[in-house]
Amino acid sequence: MRPRGVGPHGRSTPFAAVIFDNDGLLLDTEEAFTRAEETLFARRDRVWTTEHKRALIGSSGPVAAATLERMLALPGPAPRCWPSSTSS
Repeated sequence: MRPRGVGPHGRSTPFAAVIFDNDGLLLDTEEAFTRAEETLFARRDRVWTTEHKRALIGSSGPVAAATLERMLALPGPAPRCWPSSTSS
């Protein structure tokens, strides 16, 4: 048994656990998501609305990407619009 905070190779580990909060239950990520979408739409001279948000809620990544492509009238494969939504 290893001492707490020591990894399998004898190196110290700064974290005992990592939590992924993909749905905003533990961390309020809604505001950041909305800002990213507003930026994505503004870069394409469009306005992000509540209707757009409703259309994406509960969608998988590929479905959301295809939906965004249609909303933004982007040609080509849908995943191309994803990097733009997170870059500053």
